[in-house]
Amino acid sequence: MLRHRSNIISGLRNLILAIFAPFPPLSGPLWVGMTVSVAVRYKEGKEAMKSLMGGMASFRLATFISVIIVPVVSFMNPVVPVGSGITLLFQAYVCARIGMEYCKSATDKSIAAIMAAVLAFKGSAWALIVGFGLNLLMSNYDSMIAKREAKKEEN
Repeated sequence: MLRHRSNIISGLRNLILAIFAPFPPLSGPLWVGMTVSVAVRYKEGKEAMKSLMGGMASFRLATFISVIIVPVVSFMNPVVPVGSGITLLFQAYVCARIGMEYCKSATDKSIAAIMAAVLAFKGSAWALIVGFGLNLLMSNYDSMIAKREAKKEEN
């Protein structure tokens, strides 16, 4: 029982926070805004931030203060859709940027962009099917062009 004490304490804390101070942006596996801003500040060196834990702690402190002043912030309800839209655009930009860093060639980037468009308009199943098909069709496209050019140079 003592080995799992930290899990029990964390579970109780999460239960209490869920009931008395729910914070929807933390519902997902990663809080993109906090993760990106802390990581970027950390990359700037010790002058900007001494440790990752310090950066995350400052964000949690700001969150705690924000939850306390929720009644004051509730007067801002008319601009919540705009704020949510900006947050979603920021998350989409960061995810797209990270995804494009994984692409090795222009062909990979083209396939990823087409998959993203299909995902946005038709859904994940269609995007996966289209991406798989494009990958099969275009994965050897660069090598086929190189072979054709080599044949032309020989002739």
